[in-house]
Amino acid sequence: HQDGLLYIAATARQEQVMSARAAWQRRRGLRVERWSPAQVRRREPNVDRPVRGGWYFPTEAQVDNVRLMDALGRACRASGVTVCEETAVRRLLIRKGTVQGIETARGTVRAPCVVSCLGSWASLLEAPPVTLPVVPARGQMMAFQGPKGLFRSAVMSERAYVVQRRDGRLIVGSTIEFAGFDKSLTLDGMHGILCGLRCLSSALKRCTFLDAWTGLRPCAPDGLPIIGPTSIDGLYAATGHFRHGILLAPVTAAALTDLIVRDKVSCGLSAFSPTRFS
Repeated sequence: HQDGLLYIAATARQEQVMSARAAWQRRRGLRVERWSPAQVRRREPNVDRPVRGGWYFPTEAQVDNVRLMDALGRACRASGVTVCEETAVRRLLIRKGTVQGIETARGTVRAPCVVSCLGSWASLLEAPPVTLPVVPARGQMMAFQGPKGLFRSAVMSERAYVVQRRDGRLIVGSTIEFAGFDKSLTLDGMHGILCGLRCLSSALKRCTFLDAWTGLRPCAPDGLPIIGPTSIDGLYAATGHFRHGILLAPVTAAALTDLIVRDKVSCGLSAFSPTRFS
């Protein structure tokens, strides 16, 4: 759903940061609207805390990641793709600098091309001289049930964000914690999110708690995705997307498809090359 994104600035420093961000996005042809505090209140009445201003990105969209993955699974199977669920990959099979396939907990899979898209676990499947220095960044999130139409667009600040689904559910988050592969929920993490939300809106006190969970985002040392061919012939990487994995998945898939199937580069991938860590 293309409902737009409203980014709220509560301090002068945040105002400066958002002004600079909006400037470079406009230079690249993206639509950004600067809203006064009165416009913020008029367009999003439930953003009722003091603000210095808002930046509205009308072309921003949201996607329900759970429903998307269900649909993707069905589409893959309908297209004849074999999906091996609950199957651990133990190691890559490499001979004379060329990938031969993978070894899994259920046997060997031979393939002339392998794409490592293991997210936060990419660094655990390494074969020298390939290095994918990805570390997991824990993100804690919560869901609440609220009245439909509480927020017209996704609302974000430096401290928290809220996205309302069509059924009234409110997805709120999120922390960024480097805690290894620990997916525990913590009181500090959830308290920080709720405090950030209370600085945006008082309307959430009318909502009821539904669920809480954590996810692990793959983070590269320089903060950029890792996409493209490695030094091993036939081995490609697609990881390091951090908080934007779902959003960047289509363009990543299209770029790798062009590279692997058509042997052409459809967009500039040099900045994201896996070999930059060699």
